[in-house]
Amino acid sequence: MEKTLCSLESRSKVVATLGTSEARVNNSRKQKEFWKSLASEEQESRLKASFLSPRVMGKLRSQPGYLQGQRLLYLILEEYFPDNWVHNGGQPNSTWIAGLEPDFIHRWKKKIIEYFEIWAHLDPEEEDRKRQRYEGVGYGLLVIREEDLWVDGISSVVKKIMEEVSKSA
Repeated sequence: MEKTLCSLESRSKVVATLGTSEARVNNSRKQKEFWKSLASEEQESRLKASFLSPRVMGKLRSQPGYLQGQRLLYLILEEYFPDNWVHNGGQPNSTWIAGLEPDFIHRWKKKIIEYFEIWAHLDPEEEDRKRQRYEGVGYGLLVIREEDLWVDGISSVVKKIMEEVSKSA
């Protein structure tokens, strides 16, 4: 009789520990429902408490390679939408879609987030051109502008992302 690397029982324990994609989706739904049940003041205070901690700000400053606003957006996505978004822009072996290199790509839905810095995206028609190209291949585009992140606040950005993801592709 041939030996297997792990028994059926231990495999099921691993699956139970890691969870199935259905379990992750259910957990994500529960998190979204809980978040929506909070008052906007409570949402803002939770976001500020988590993102203004010395640990997070240290991590924000220490990550080389992309701009501070994009780093903060990356941390927001990592914290509030774990395993849903991939940072793509400027990475080795990055993915190109419709001839463009998006900043963030949703893992399961055809959604893209582009981060527009004030100094780099001066053309007012750039957003429309990118939106047309992405929509031409079936992707939805959400543009987060630098002023959205720093002026409107983190909770506003999280709400925009949730609204975009809830739209059908």
